[in-house]
Amino acid sequence: MKVSSRNFVCPHDPALLGRFRGRTVAVRVDDPGQVCTAVTDVAKSGNKLLCVILSPRLPLDTVKLFDEWKDIPVVLMCPGLGRFRKLAGRLNLCRKLNLRVFLPCSRANLVGLRILASLGIPCGVTFGVKEPDWEALTDLMTYAILGAAPHAAIEPFTFIAHRYKPAEHTKWGCVYFDDPEEFLHLDSSGHVAFSQRELLGGRFISREIDRLETLDEVPGIADDPDRGKGIFLENNPCSVCGGWRLCRGAFARKGRHPDGCSEFFAELMEVVERFQGLSAGGHKQQKW
Repeated sequence: MKVSSRNFVCPHDPALLGRFRGRTVAVRVDDPGQVCTAVTDVAKSGNKLLCVILSPRLPLDTVKLFDEWKDIPVVLMCPGLGRFRKLAGRLNLCRKLNLRVFLPCSRANLVGLRILASLGIPCGVTFGVKEPDWEALTDLMTYAILGAAPHAAIEPFTFIAHRYKPAEHTKWGCVYFDDPEEFLHLDSSGHVAFSQRELLGGRFISREIDRLETLDEVPGIADDPDRGKGIFLENNPCSVCGGWRLCRGAFARKGRHPDGCSEFFAELMEVVERFQGLSAGGHKQQKW
């Protein structure tokens, strides 16, 4: 794949934005007051805004939200929901904005995401190094895909439900800007990596953003269609897991297969296939 077809994910840095043109950019900020400024700077640089990724390290109930954001796609990465009674007074503003709220995968946050979705606020769950509570995650997944009551999207489950194909590998990393075929990640120095994790770990594919325009292809494992084959050559539980088509070993940690991972993805595929069957048949659920 040509590098020029990939979008950029980068920090809000006018000097960095000025080093390239004609790109679609997801720009990262950590202060709500920087959102509108980031949008202006992307436009001035000759690039197109995909969204603003706001990571304020504050619970949602204390994050400042502004009416001026109404035409700006904002991905809000918060550590938690906070106190709902404080958030309740701002629900109308949340629904009016082009906002998507992501919370880490803790039991409390999984409950919080269900509340947000039920109130019409698009949201999603993020995964870290800690193993999820698979039972609670299964409950949220089932609600996201098969819940009869109206609710907003809960990612990555809504994305998977509409794109899953039984005979293919369904990639859903783009929900988190983590698909090397669609996104490249930059730091303020112009270093380039396939993902934010690799960028922070110093695993760069290039140390000069200016050189990317001269490359026809970016070599590396992310473009290797055979990546993952090593798992099938090893005595790895992922090699016999029925959820491989969706998980691709994403939850394996140093060769260890998490408890509950296989069962979760098997149930996810079952729920998605049921959803797609109902959608294809035009089925309308009973009201009682």
